[in-house]
Order: sequence, then structure tokens, then C-alpha cells
Amino acid sequence: MNRKSKLGTRSKPLFRVGQRVTFILVDAMFHGVVSEDRGPLAEQGKRLYEVEADFGLDEPRIFELVEEDLSPDTAVPAGKA
Repeated sequence: MNRKSKLGTRSKPLFRVGQRVTFILVDAMFHGVVSEDRGPLAEQGKRLYEVEADFGLDEPRIFELVEEDLSPDTAVPAGKA
């Protein structure tokens, strides 16, 4: 098996750095911003993203989430974030 097939075949990411996204943790929906596209590093070549979420604390919290756990944040119109 070559390296490319081990890392997955999707070349175009669904999200871009700076894009607002939503994700669910412990049955609650949170809003965040993609801060880094880590590439197909997760299990079975799934694309991994670093997402910053502001909970009103001193610093934003950073999560590493796979692409399938993210959704575009439709609460904010594109270009208005």
C-alpha cells in the first residue's frame, strides 16, 4: 500500500482556515473557527482540523476534530464573521 492510499484520497478539504463551524461535544452544540487544516492525519485518513472556540474565558479553547464532526456555521452569513 502506498503512502497516499494510507492517508486517504480526498484532496480538497471541506473547510478552510478562518471559516466558522459548529460541532457537538457532550450533547451541546458549540461554535468555533477553523485555525488549522492538519490534513488527513486521523484514523483511516480522515482530515483533521484544529478549531478554536471562545467560551468567554481568558483564552479560546482549541480542539482537534475530524472533518465529519464539523458543520458550516450558518448562524453567521458568509463574509460577516
